[in-house]
Amino acid sequence: MTLTLRQKIKIAFIVSLTVCLGVWGLAAWRLIEWEREIDWVVRAQRSITLLERLLASIEKAETAERGYLLTDQAAFLADYEAGVRDSNEALRVLPSINNFFPERSADLEQIAGLTQVKLHSMAETVQIGRAGNFATARNRVMSGQGRTAMDKMRTVIDKARSAYYAELEQRSERQRQVTNDAQWRLLCGSILTLLLAVAAWSRLNRSVKAHEITEAALLKSEAELRDKTALLESQNAEILRATQLKSEFLANMSHELRTPLNGITGFAEVLIDEVTGPINESQREHLQEIMEGARHLLRLINDVLDLSKVEAGKMTFRPEPVDLKEAIEQTFQTVAFMATPKQIEIRSEIDRDGRHAYIDPARFKQVLFNYLSNAVKFTLPSGNVIVRVIAEADTWFRLEVQDSGIGISDEDQKGLFKEFHQLDTSVAKHFQGAGLGLALTKRIVEEQGGRVGVESEVGAGSTFFALLPRGPSHLRTASASSVENLLPSTGQEMRSVDGRAKPHAPYAV
Repeated sequence: MTLTLRQKIKIAFIVSLTVCLGVWGLAAWRLIEWEREIDWVVRAQRSITLLERLLASIEKAETAERGYLLTDQAAFLADYEAGVRDSNEALRVLPSINNFFPERSADLEQIAGLTQVKLHSMAETVQIGRAGNFATARNRVMSGQGRTAMDKMRTVIDKARSAYYAELEQRSERQRQVTNDAQWRLLCGSILTLLLAVAAWSRLNRSVKAHEITEAALLKSEAELRDKTALLESQNAEILRATQLKSEFLANMSHELRTPLNGITGFAEVLIDEVTGPINESQREHLQEIMEGARHLLRLINDVLDLSKVEAGKMTFRPEPVDLKEAIEQTFQTVAFMATPKQIEIRSEIDRDGRHAYIDPARFKQVLFNYLSNAVKFTLPSGNVIVRVIAEADTWFRLEVQDSGIGISDEDQKGLFKEFHQLDTSVAKHFQGAGLGLALTKRIVEEQGGRVGVESEVGAGSTFFALLPRGPSHLRTASASSVENLLPSTGQEMRSVDGRAKPHAPYAV
């Protein structure tokens, strides 16, 4: 069947129009989908910002509340009231997140409830303080109700924020796929349109004009795609900048907080030592509680600061010849205030060949203290804790801390060395902790090329270990030659917290 020229032109036009509409329709659909992804990313970032604003406002109010109760200075109330106002404003806006992310509604409701509990707790303590009953207000703060709500709120906010970031990562990957797909569709559409235009050139001059219009539309679409791609890159850069600012903020705030805490601890010690005058037993107990709380907070701040240094790659090590036996005994004295009330015996078993090392003594004591404090915390009264040092090869030694405590399940062991991780068992919930010690220990050990781990069984105690470098042998020899009291040749020495030496059989390596 022979087709006329008019029929051929008509068929070519219909085919060209169908193909072009199909290709451009698919490309346009992908661009619309890409725009929806961008809108989701923007809303998710706003939600994250709102949650962080709520947490910052609560922390501001909490800091001002404690400053007021500790110093009896009304100047702190301005920051407290400002933090409460910001928190209430964030709570007012919080339900709007449900309109776009209903899957987070349960977390948001829990965050709102915990915030109300925290605000109510702080309002009661401030009211009591305004009435002049500062001792009652401080005891109420020490009861832990507000702190429990705050810890739970941080956990839920971190969970929601992690979910948002995980979804953001998936959306970003999907956006890249959509962008590549749209580019390929546009490229294929351009090539196909050009071929059809060239084929129809000899039949109809008007097809050339149609090709020019199509090419202009393509250039416009490519420009829009470049603009949106640039916007996405800018947003990704902003996320990275926000992460860097977080680390810098933690480091700066840790430095700022340590100065007043050191002052609180120092003045409390002056009062306990009765430098300014005699005090009664009740006052002494309150001052000791202040000192213990300040020291605990100072340790947490130091952990946060060290963690920030590790993340920023700024943690430094100053190795020197160290007698591990002396370092361990000094650390025993540090944890004695925790072990003595519970009648927990702490002793050491030190391998003669692994006694001396060339390491940073402060970081070694920090690792040992984190392990020891956890061991004492989770060991029941009249239990025992053993610290072992075992030489491994010529350049490594193994530090072990074994306790007779509650033990850890296999499921809980998986997250032990993660930031802000705490045991979820019914027994462990009775013990305080921010979940930073083991995470920081892991970072410190790994920064020196070592590794950490745990062996535990529920009800049978736990053994935490750290593999650390001993340093060059000629530098270790310098430490060994300066020690006056070497270990007996037939074994090691065990020393309890109260300083009593206890002989025992040699420790087998």
